[in-house]
Formats: sequence, structure tokens, C-alpha cells
Amino acid sequence: MRRGTINETGPGRRLDWRRRLWLLIAVASSLGLTGCSGHDSATASSDRSSSTTTPTITRGPHFLPPGVVNAISLPAHILNDVQLRKNVLLTRCQPAKQGWKASGTATNPGKARADYAITVFFTTSSATVIGSGVTHVRVAPGAHKTWTASGSFTPAPATSCVLRGVG
Repeated sequence: MRRGTINETGPGRRLDWRRRLWLLIAVASSLGLTGCSGHDSATASSDRSSSTTTPTITRGPHFLPPGVVNAISLPAHILNDVQLRKNVLLTRCQPAKQGWKASGTATNPGKARADYAITVFFTTSSATVIGSGVTHVRVAPGAHKTWTASGSFTPAPATSCVLRGVG
């Protein structure tokens, strides 16, 4: 067999080392893996001018819009009971004074009073947690009650609310 040719004798086709190297280089460059050194000022200025309504996601540590930071503290122990969670709906997600809020309804289908601990995470459009809110709701038997959980943080342009746990 000559060097630089494809081995056609085996069940699968094998490429020699030179072709594998060129294939690897081509794949790496097409995926942008050859320039992962970070985020330079030329890229930063072009990113800011690309859109005023949607934040630009870039490489490196610059995934969040200006002023938005990852959540600094989150609840350490989050209750999440599947049976109780079926009784809680998150129906609204909206801006609040100094942050964001989620609201919904809690229903008690039982014959005794129900107490719900509701935990909500507030996230960016790419699911980075930037805040949280916890509320407690007491619902009479056979009734439903509105709840609101809010968090104080700098929201992202497209903040989402995630019902993280009900206990």
C-alpha cells in the first residue's frame, strides 16, 4: 500500500495520518476552535453595535449583558415534592421594582390546610440563573390562592421565571 492513500481493504475506510491531520484542522477551523483565546476590544465594540434589543452572546466570560451578574446566593435547600408541585402554577413573569417577580396560583384539593414553600429561579434567555425568590402560601381546603415571589437583582432583557421547587 502506498503512503497517502485510503486503505480500502478493511471493513471501514481508514485515512492515513496526513489526511486525518488535515481533516482535524478543517473541522477545528470550521467550528471556530482555533481562536478561543478570549474576547478582544475590537470584537467588543462590534458586538455592542450589532443590536440594541437583543444582547450578543460572545466567547469567554462575557455571556451576560452589561450590569447583569450571576446569582450571588441561592437557597441552599430547595424543597420539591412532585405531588405538591402539581397544585402550583406559575402564570406570570414580569418586571418588579428593583428586580423581577413571578406569580401564579396554588390550589389545595385536600381536606386539610396546605402550606406551600415555592422557589422560583430567574434566568437569562440562555438559562443562566441571575436571581431567585421564595414565598410561602397557606391555602384552605378546597380553595386556591394567588402567590408572588420576587427577587432583587439587575434583570436581563429577556428574563425568564422557572418554578424550581414546591415543598
